[in-house]
Amino acid sequence: MGQQIGMFLQPPPPGSVTIVVESGECCAPEACCGRKFDEMTPQPPFCDLSSSVYSSFMSQVGAKIKQYRPEGWGALGLVITFGGFILFHPSIGPVGRSLENFSLAMILMFACTIGGIIILIITQVSFRNHNATVDRAIENLCRRTSTSNCQFLYQTAWTGACKPKGARTYRALVIAPGGLSGSANVPGVMSFGMASGVGMHQSASIAPVTQGVPVAAAISASSTMRVNCPPGSRPGDTVQIMAPSGQALMVTVPAGVGPGGQFDVQMPSAPVPVVEAVAVPQ
Repeated sequence: MGQQIGMFLQPPPPGSVTIVVESGECCAPEACCGRKFDEMTPQPPFCDLSSSVYSSFMSQVGAKIKQYRPEGWGALGLVITFGGFILFHPSIGPVGRSLENFSLAMILMFACTIGGIIILIITQVSFRNHNATVDRAIENLCRRTSTSNCQFLYQTAWTGACKPKGARTYRALVIAPGGLSGSANVPGVMSFGMASGVGMHQSASIAPVTQGVPVAAAISASSTMRVNCPPGSRPGDTVQIMAPSGQALMVTVPAGVGPGGQFDVQMPSAPVPVVEAVAVPQ
């Protein structure tokens, strides 16, 4: 896993099986050539599903992954822009110099430039939105198939257009034993689990976790956590988040909160499947 990915993703629970779909490594070909997925990955011994149900699940995930669109093809817009400039420039372009009409050469050059930029933007936006829909479909499939002894988790990072310098898109299916058991989140760190690349930011009531400090000691008496709404989610949707204690919680996106917005979640004193969420005043 690349350095940037490792900085923002918590490691999966011990004993988990990770099937990388998009590696996040620099110059990895998946974004252009198709994401990889091994549907024949053996069923882990802790997984209590029947072999037929496990095989069906893996086949369904593989079918969903084949629906990803190649975001890297947006680079064709840059090729068109650069190629049009080289070919049709009235002074240096071989085609532009051969044209007797200076204005025609300029029109052709600018047409390639503008056309290439449009192709780049449309391809990137439409393909990323489509791939975000596929991410959610895989997350829902993982949620439906998971049991108390076997958790199927889809882990993603940097799937949007905005990324830190050097960061790459990462996707992986994680098969984890039992419940989730990860270290507590720290500000700005990507969560582990089916939240799929959702930034989990602690509120001021939760102290940062330091090396060697138990999770319980790092959490103050207040139990409110601020969460970023995942891309593509709408008010009323149920999403899974990771509490600082490592507990997986299902929360409902409150009214008035859209993708990228924030809302506060009241941490329960005992594990519950759904907790109440309150919209953050704008």
